Amino acid sequence: MRITAYIKRPHWLYLFSLAALLIFGSIAVFSATQSLGVENSYFNQHILFIFIGVIVFAATSISSSDLIKSLSWFVYGIGVLLLLVLFVQSKMQPSDTPLRWIFIGKISIQPSEFMKIGLILSLSRVLSESESKSFVLFLHILLVTIIPVGLIILQPDLGTAISLLAISLILTFFSRVGIGYILGFIASGVGVLISFKDKLFHEYQWKRITSFLNPELDPTGESWSIRQALIAIGSGGLKGKGYMKGTQSKMGFLPDTQYSDFIFAVIGEEFGFFGCIILITLFGSLIFSSVHIATETKDSFQKFVTLGIVSLWTIQIIINIGMNLSLLPVTGLPLPFVSYGGSALLTNMLAAGIIYHVHIHKGQIHYI
Repeated sequence: MRITAYIKRPHWLYLFSLAALLIFGSIAVFSATQSLGVENSYFNQHILFIFIGVIVFAATSISSSDLIKSLSWFVYGIGVLLLLVLFVQSKMQPSDTPLRWIFIGKISIQPSEFMKIGLILSLSRVLSESESKSFVLFLHILLVTIIPVGLIILQPDLGTAISLLAISLILTFFSRVGIGYILGFIASGVGVLISFKDKLFHEYQWKRITSFLNPELDPTGESWSIRQALIAIGSGGLKGKGYMKGTQSKMGFLPDTQYSDFIFAVIGEEFGFFGCIILITLFGSLIFSSVHIATETKDSFQKFVTLGIVSLWTIQIIINIGMNLSLLPVTGLPLPFVSYGGSALLTNMLAAGIIYHVHIHKGQIHYI
């Protein structure tokens, strides 16, 4: 019955939006890697990750109704364990560059990406099952959140840490915990950031913030990426320069991460304003259909999980596009389903499968 649900109860808008984003991303990644001399390697890996991701999506969506919920704490625990392994590895092999991947032969794993799902599942379990008073519940939420966030800050990966904190606060907002606790937590967090900014922020992170606030201070350093991304997007005009004809990306003005962090700049230059609007519309359709699924399920755990994943995608979309448009500081958050990156893509496909799992198991037919 679960397999036939794909045929009997398809959510066309959700499936179409997801497929279109994967295709759009593949086209953009192929073009973005042309000037790097490794286009075949990166593009082939990207297609391989999509193929594996589709399998993960299908397997997750048709799994038994209680499996995802029962594995919530296991997934969270594995995520924390991998982050601890990464922390120990960084202490045993000190490096000037951030250590965010665990390498097993030729395979690299980014634990912070999979931790996003672990945190959403565990918080959803807490919020849907706890009968504790508001203060005790809030402390439980805080503990579950702070452990992975603290380990991710130590990598350092401030962008991912902030996104996890935001997801936790959003889910808490939709729970029965009072708004006073949320405002108090935000105020405390801001106070800690200001008081201990020298210890929490690495030099390159602080330069990214200062260069964002005042780009003229470091025009050839940290501000270079933002300036070149703006030039690329602006030069695309309404219709773009044409596929594979972007000069900023092909002549090496954009950073080497133009296939991941700055993929939106490549899209803006080659497909123009219209191409960016199409991409944003696809994201909007995916978010809308996901919220539609969340509103129709009566199970509180499924509702929290879906809202958590929607929050994750929305935060990453806003931060990545805002960064490319010089509206936000530069971070390493990829554009969901579009940017190159195995761990991120597989995590997002797992998340997409969980939402479709909710759609299939709520037992309602959709004609959207």
